Amino acid sequence: MDSPAHSPAGPSDAELLARIHRGDRAAAGVLYERYAERLRAVAGGGPDPAWCDPEDVVQSAFRSFIARAVEGHYAVPDEKDLWALLVTVVLNKRRTHVRRASAARRADAAHEARTPPPRGGCEPAVVGGARDLLDHLPPAEREVAELRLAGCSVDEIASRLGKARRTVERNLHSCRERIQREVAADE
Repeated sequence: MDSPAHSPAGPSDAELLARIHRGDRAAAGVLYERYAERLRAVAGGGPDPAWCDPEDVVQSAFRSFIARAVEGHYAVPDEKDLWALLVTVVLNKRRTHVRRASAARRADAAHEARTPPPRGGCEPAVVGGARDLLDHLPPAEREVAELRLAGCSVDEIASRLGKARRTVERNLHSCRERIQREVAADE
């Protein structure tokens, strides 16, 4: 996969890395914006992409990359080398996320096999008009919203669905916005 192009007027990757090394958080944001979309495509590929959210993988990879860059561990001279490094970091993070999700699912399955079903706890039970609103949501958001309406905490939902807490929060935020637009359109 080729490295992404960037505006000739913008700073080079080497300049951004130097600024990041000096603690410039804005430079980290520019670098993230430059590469994030293509890295999400890399993170979403491979077997069982449903086991990890590409956005979570890319964010985790960038956090690690930036932390190491601030410490001066990377001296990447050109864009092509930086792209190769970022792809490697993302693939390693994806592998780690898949491994953890797999282990968590095995642990959950073992726990469920030993534990009787909960009474009245965190089970979806959506009725009436709420069902109509939820039916317009994408499946991932609908599942998260139903569990939230059933009284599950964000951490419970994340654990139950094998998603990162931040992904659940993003799904809930997006869900709220969609429902607000639907309600506003009906008024």
